[in-house]
Amino acid sequence: IPPFVDLLTSGTAVAKENSARALCDLGVNDDKNQVAILEAGAISPLVNLAFSGSDIAKEKAAATLKLLSKKIDETLSSGKEKDIVVPYDERRKREVELQTEGEKQKARAKAMCNEQQDHKMK
Repeated sequence: IPPFVDLLTSGTAVAKENSARALCDLGVNDDKNQVAILEAGAISPLVNLAFSGSDIAKEKAAATLKLLSKKIDETLSSGKEKDIVVPYDERRKREVELQTEGEKQKARAKAMCNEQQDHKMK
């Protein structure tokens, strides 16, 4: 389920449509999958897609949100909203940290290459 959620924000237009459709299909008559979809942080990307995606993506995102609406209500009324919001935020935070670390490593590697070239010139 998490890869489908990731594609809702990072995939092509067709990938976003297919991911929204897949999440909807996975959630039909399956409470465990509905919980897993919520815990994977699908709400925010689905809402964004429902407003800014292609016509097909909007339709599929809205259908998925409608399907999940009862489970969302249950989760919010039980005071467990962090279970459907935090996982997505934490995953995105970690992605940013990894990107930042990757950029630091590239900068260090570039500096080492420049240092070696400078040393060879002397």
